[in-house]
Amino acid sequence: WTGLPQMTFFVLFLLTAISFLWMHLTVLQLLQQEAKHLRNDFELKEDRPC
Repeated sequence: WTGLPQMTFFVLFLLTAISFLWMHLTVLQLLQQEAKHLRNDFELKEDRPC
């Protein structure tokens, strides 16, 4: 390693980015497998009351 103090934050950023990507892909896979009717309808539509 380089010995730079910033290296710790880079490793934490890398771990966070990998975890986010893993979670995103997992949610997309679950959405496709278990809720095919909700694939493109997970945001609130404009015409629905809050």
